[in-house]
This record gives sequence, structure tokens and C-alpha cells, in this order.
Amino acid sequence: VALISFFLIGSILKAFPPLLLHLNIFKVSALFSVFPVAIYALIAGGGISVLRAAIMALVFMIALFMGRRRDLYNTLIFAALVILVAAPYSLFDVSFQLSFAAVWALLFLSPRFLAYLPARSADETSTAFTRVIRYFTTFVLVSLAAILGVVPLVALYFNRLPLVALPANVVIVPLLGVLALSLSMALIATAPLSLTVSDYLLRLCSFLVDLSLRLVDFFAALPHSSLMVPTPTIVEIAFYYALMFFAGQLLRPSTSLESKGRTSSYGIALLAGLALLIPYETYLYLRTLPHNHLKLTVIDVGQGNAALLQLPDDTKILIDGGGFAGARFDVGASVLAPFLWNQRIMKIDYVILTHPHPDHMNGLVYILDRFHVRGVWTSDEVAGGEDYQRWRCALYRNKVKELKLHAGSSFYIGPVVFRVLNPPEMAAPGAPSGSDRVNNDSLVIRVTYGRRSFLFPGDISEDVERRLITARVALKSAFLLVPHHGGFRSSSTPFIGAVDPEIAVVSCGPDNVFHLPHPDVLRRYKLLKVTLLRTDVDGAISLESDGRILYGPSLLRP
Repeated sequence: VALISFFLIGSILKAFPPLLLHLNIFKVSALFSVFPVAIYALIAGGGISVLRAAIMALVFMIALFMGRRRDLYNTLIFAALVILVAAPYSLFDVSFQLSFAAVWALLFLSPRFLAYLPARSADETSTAFTRVIRYFTTFVLVSLAAILGVVPLVALYFNRLPLVALPANVVIVPLLGVLALSLSMALIATAPLSLTVSDYLLRLCSFLVDLSLRLVDFFAALPHSSLMVPTPTIVEIAFYYALMFFAGQLLRPSTSLESKGRTSSYGIALLAGLALLIPYETYLYLRTLPHNHLKLTVIDVGQGNAALLQLPDDTKILIDGGGFAGARFDVGASVLAPFLWNQRIMKIDYVILTHPHPDHMNGLVYILDRFHVRGVWTSDEVAGGEDYQRWRCALYRNKVKELKLHAGSSFYIGPVVFRVLNPPEMAAPGAPSGSDRVNNDSLVIRVTYGRRSFLFPGDISEDVERRLITARVALKSAFLLVPHHGGFRSSSTPFIGAVDPEIAVVSCGPDNVFHLPHPDVLRRYKLLKVTLLRTDVDGAISLESDGRILYGPSLLRP
């Protein structure tokens, strides 16, 4: 906006030769460019990136008007200072961090990249084609500099490296940043004067914006458009920026060999120190992982179930994945995957689907697509509807082996025993139909490590609980994932007594329409003196056991 305004105002002033005798066109153009920048910033909504760009442009134009030396780094720091004084919390805003990192890298790397372009010859200036090639190369290098500046932050917050960012920028930025932006500025000017012209400009702007969004979707949908990565540590991020800084210093063409040698020595020393910290940091992280321990985390997925088991032999098992009907919110993409990446988990050995209801199943579709999953354990239960078809398509698309389980199935994974208590091979006579039948056919799995057991009963009701007690199935467990999210028709007093848990966890969402957990259920656990935790109150809940003692819980509060 500043550049276009500066150019237009200067062109208008040059159309009146007498003004050239009395005015400094350069300074006047800089001064009057302040107003379009301020107006556009207000119209654009005043977001972090808009404010950063507006403050930098305003300071830069005022510096031009006053004839002061232009220091772009101080301008960038001043813009950050103004925003942080007005809104200190912006420091932790992703937009703030991405915006300033991109501009810092642009200021730092772009001059170094461009210094290696061939110098313009006298005849080159008269050749339109060579000028276009030079401008295009400049644009690509500047875009590359900005992208390099945000790579660690994109990995930190989004767990991906966008491999199509550069070609996408080359295509989309001119459409939005030059054409659509110029037309929108013209629209602001013509709106009070002519509705016909404004309507034409608005339609053209709308077309360019729609085209840009379609191109964004196109680039994002390309195979391998981004590379999924685990969450980087602070030391790894520091190592990246230190490496970029010292590489940039060595790229300075005007620096003497002696200065470059000194920079190289300092850089190598710092990078070596950071490189040594990375294994140490990894060692500290590995110390937090289960060592001869079984670790369980009940993940806060709102109204649904999802639990991660990390076995002593490092086998990782995800039991259910939460979700909402109709995929209104992708729990897998927004909750499960970021949690796993933050734990530096890139593969899941087994996924267990207790029953095919959306609040247990829908979040698993994204996990199947993004993580290497060796196998899936399910019951024989099937369901209709689009959600179940998405689940089946994900299994087929990712060629995941499916194992059907039923009561009586049991097996070992290392020292851990898995026993399936439900559903029976044959449907019980008089079994309910519809949703109740699907709930009652949930996989009920008892996981035993040493002298400690963990019970995952899905969404079974009191009828199944009674049948398990009557069949004298071993139910006693140190941990119980409360059946059916604390629903009134589950967690009967005899069942809680048979399980006799030390800790029980209700996985549910805040203020859910089902009013779960039911107050009567909460009273039952309280009367039986069971420690009861809730994901809607306590967030994610982690437990560990060495087979003798149950450690925890540790809470990741929401």
C-alpha cells in the first residue's frame, strides 16, 4: 500500500512541473503516503500482521520525510515495541511471532541473496525480458528468505514443513498482494464517487480473491505438499536460527576473509554447543518416558473417549479417538495429532475402536491418514452413515490390517496381558437394537501389567455390567475408564464394587447436551470412596505403573 501510494502521489505531482520548483517530490510523496497506509490498516481490521506492517511503513515514510537515516531493524523493533506496549499478550500470539520472524529473515537474508545476482549492464536495462527475469528472481529470493525465517515456528505450532510454500507464494502473492490489493485501494477511492465503477472493481477483486483461495486449496492438496514433523524443542529452534544467522554472516559479499574466518570460528563454537545440548535434551526427554513402566494418558477430547497406552516395550496403543457427528470439528487433526507430535510420537502400533460411534471413531480417521498404524482392533459391530464410511475408507486407503475381537480373546504384548471381556461371540437373546446395541457390543478390554490392571469398558450399560458380574469375569482393576462417559444407565453400584478401582476417570465435554456425568453416578463413586477425575475439569490425565504401584495421576489442566 505504501509503495503504490508513494508511486501514485509522485506521478501526480510530476504532472505539474511548477510544483517541482517549490516542493521536494520525494519527501511530499512519503508524507502523503502515510494517510492511505493508516486508512487501509483501519479497513483491514487491525490484526497483528496488519499493525506490524502499518507501523513499519509509517515509521519508514516519516523517516524519509524527515531525511533521517533509515534503519530497518530499528523500525521492526519499534513496531514490535508499539504493539507489545498496547497489547503485551501479543508476544505469545502465533501471528505476532510468525509475522516478525518472517520480516526479520527478509531483512537479514534478502540483501545477502540479492548481492549474488549478476550486476545490471547498460544494455540489460533496455531489455524488458531480462528485467522481468531479474524482478522474478528477486521476488523468489525474497520469498525464500521469509519462508526460511518461519520454518521452526511453523513446525512448532503446526507440526509440518510446507514444501509447496515457495511455488505457492510465487503464484498467489502477486494475485493478492499486487492485483487484488491495488484494485481494493481503487475501490476505496471510487466507492463515494461511482457505484458502477465500484461494482465492477468489487467483482474483479472478488474474482481474484476466489482464484487465490482455489490456488491455495490446489497447492495444499498436492501429494507431499507438507512434511509432518514432531514438535521441535527450544534448543533445536535455537540451533536453527543460530545456523541461519552465521550462514547469513558468511554470505555477506563485502566482508573480509579475516572477518569471515572470525565469524566462522564463533559460529562453529556456538553451533557445536547447541548441537551437544540436543542429545542432552533428548536424554532428559527419554528419562520422562516409561522405563519398565506402563503409562496411560486419558486425552481430553471433549464429549468422547480417547486414551493412549505406552507399554514397557515402547508399544503405543490408542484406544478410541473421540470425535463429533458429521465431522464438524476434527478431533484427530486438532487434538490427538498435536498431542502425539508434542510427545514426539510419529507412529501408533495399534488402534482400538471399542465401537463405531462418532464420539469414539471420528478422530481416528486423521490418525490413520497421518500416522503409521500397524493394525486396528475392532469388534464385529458395523454401523451405517457417512461417519462409518469415512472410517472404512481410511482403513482401506491406508491398508491397515483389522483384527476382530470378542470375549475370550487374550494375548500378550511383552509383559502386558490384554483380555477381551465383551462382546460375546453370539448376540445375547433379547439384546436391544440400534444405538443401545452398538453401545452394549463395545469392546471391554482389561489390560494387566504385573499386579495392576486397567479396565476400558467402552459405552456398555448396566445390562452388560450385570452379565459380566454374573459370569464371574475378572473385573478388579486399579484404573477404570468410567463407562458411557458417566451416563445414568451405566456404572451400577455392583459393577463399581466388582472393579474396585483406585482411580476412575470420566471422559466427557463441558456443558454437553447429554448432561454427563450424571449426578447420581458421581454420588455412587463418592460413596464407594473412589478417586474420580474428569477430563472436562482436569484436562488430560496421566498415570503410570511399574506393575506393583500405580503412580499419579498427573493432570494437564485445560
